[in-house]
Amino acid sequence: MAACLSVSLDRVDNTELRQADERAVGNTFRYDIQGIRAVAVLLVVLFHAHLPVPGGYIGVDVFFVISGFVIAGQIRRQLADSGRVHLRHFYARRARRLLPASAVMSMLTLVASIVLVSPFDGQQQFAARTAAASSVSLANWYLMFSEGGYFGPAEERNPFLHTWTLSVEEQFYFVLPVALALTAFCWRRRSTRLKSPQLEITKVASAVVLCGTLASFVCGVVFLSGSSPFKSSLPDQFGFYSPTTRAWEFGAGVLLAMVVPASGLVLGRVVRWGLAFGGAGAIAVASWLFGAATPFPGTAALLPVGGALALIASGTGAPSPLGRLLEHPVVQWVGDRSYGWYLWHWPFIVLARSAFPDAPGEILSLAALVALVPAAVSYKWIEQPIRLGKEFNGRKLARLAVACVALPILAAVGVNVGARASWGLDLPAGLTEQRRASKEGCDDYEARRSWSPIRCGVGPNNPHVLVLGDSHANSAFEGVMEAAVPNGYGVRVRYRSGCPFLIGPSPVWQTRECLVWRARVLQDLHADAPAIVVVANRSASYVKPQFPPNDDSPTIGNGGQVAESRDQAIDTWTDGFTAMLDEFSRRGIPVVVLDVVPEFADDFTSRISLFRPDPGVPTVTMDNVELRRRVLLDAEHAVAARYDQVVTVDPAPALCEPQKCAAVRDGKWLWMDRNHLTPDGSRRLAPHFESAFRDLLGQ
Repeated sequence: MAACLSVSLDRVDNTELRQADERAVGNTFRYDIQGIRAVAVLLVVLFHAHLPVPGGYIGVDVFFVISGFVIAGQIRRQLADSGRVHLRHFYARRARRLLPASAVMSMLTLVASIVLVSPFDGQQQFAARTAAASSVSLANWYLMFSEGGYFGPAEERNPFLHTWTLSVEEQFYFVLPVALALTAFCWRRRSTRLKSPQLEITKVASAVVLCGTLASFVCGVVFLSGSSPFKSSLPDQFGFYSPTTRAWEFGAGVLLAMVVPASGLVLGRVVRWGLAFGGAGAIAVASWLFGAATPFPGTAALLPVGGALALIASGTGAPSPLGRLLEHPVVQWVGDRSYGWYLWHWPFIVLARSAFPDAPGEILSLAALVALVPAAVSYKWIEQPIRLGKEFNGRKLARLAVACVALPILAAVGVNVGARASWGLDLPAGLTEQRRASKEGCDDYEARRSWSPIRCGVGPNNPHVLVLGDSHANSAFEGVMEAAVPNGYGVRVRYRSGCPFLIGPSPVWQTRECLVWRARVLQDLHADAPAIVVVANRSASYVKPQFPPNDDSPTIGNGGQVAESRDQAIDTWTDGFTAMLDEFSRRGIPVVVLDVVPEFADDFTSRISLFRPDPGVPTVTMDNVELRRRVLLDAEHAVAARYDQVVTVDPAPALCEPQKCAAVRDGKWLWMDRNHLTPDGSRRLAPHFESAFRDLLGQ
């Protein structure tokens, strides 16, 4: 998600401003850097539009390197000229450059989200809170502690997800100049007798940056390493969103800007050409070979960061053929507007997806391209006039900065309040019927009160059927009840959301809690054994097959160590599944295993908005259903076939047509969201459960 703010994303036509602003190693404006910006933003846009550039997100890292290089060039010249960093001038320029365009994007996107985004699934509120955090440069910290991570489904629908990079960069802009200003101040007091104090200050500043860069890189590697002692207790999001683990990318650009001039290094033609094509190749390789499963930014980020450094360094002398391509007018035009394009492309993609959820993928590409229009408007009527206008100084600039922070926050508060009232919209009646176990508060994950066989059951105490599993056990309860109670059996349900009932393996995010809960359930079975156990887990979600495309990282593991691949995850799951059936077989308890319920790509409530009050009939093809679950089902069925007292029940025939699954059949909603059944959907499984009970009990 590319580096949204990159401090000088525009090529200014004013000669004086060019001379005063983004200079490279010498005293000439670097058009090739503007071209690299164009390439970086294009990579990010292609990635977000789901075009075949799986590692396009590394455009962010390219931007970070450029920002560090450009800002350090300005600070280095100040240190060389006066031995000081002029903070007031620095922050005034950053405010003029970044805040107005970002504020306009935030407010207009919030207004559009009222109409186009659903208020029912929390997305409007999620977007509003992200927008407010972005206004105070804290979007990355807010997203860091949200559920799902950067590649999660919820984040995919957040029109402000991309602002995390803006926050990271603004935090860098705050810390680096202050740190170097303090370094310069302390060194001046100790070096009054030196012949060239400015030169010495520059060297000391470079040493400080080097230490910080190395520390940041080590921190990033530690947090993304499988051997990290923090892996099981801190979210992976810290490694992705934290300025601590990203600072080294800026630092690399800073060191290039500060060290190369001091060394007096002059690159020959062959070296410059090698750096240019080598750097471009490194960026291209990272863009094509990296993906959502690549641990990032860690050591993997060395490839795009090194590529960006090589490209920038190659332009320190006469341009290479690649440098001349980067200076082409079309490339420069895109580079000039890359900040605006970055700001607008992601909201356009998200809002287009919200407005037309059934549209083909090409709609995302078109939305990303159309975002160039507001980017061009922003460049001409907002960015350039404010940046070049001499009147935006002093108090007027302070008032402008306050307005750019306060107005998006006020808009975000308004959206949050309106979303709580759903803007007067209502959900379809079939989606509002609560499941029995949910109404009784039987989810052990929430633990509002201790589990009770009376509250979380129905019918006689003995004999009884016990439904076990994660939240899918809750979904199965009505169907089991309809099959068992008329035949003289009571039904109880024990479930913990996000915790499948296995023996051993657990989702790594609640390993200890799962183990404790399962042990408690098994202990209770000693005193009150059921006649049959029905196990219902959302099994495919824990091994994460490639559907949807962004849902491919396993969460199942042993001892807090997550499986490293899908195959390993399936093996881990199968081991736990086998151990569970062994345990029930040893106790002489027959088992019915409910195969994973067919899933949809999105929750249905996300389809309801002021623009689209009727969600229609969501569908998913059986090909996609089987793509997600078939490999795991085959593994489970192979294990179940070893036991005489185990029967599997496939819900698909009862819920779906041969070619597709429709969320609504015969006028009734069968799913309440992308994977959980409504009571009506669960009841459709009753004949299949009844048949399985007869097979196991010989009736």
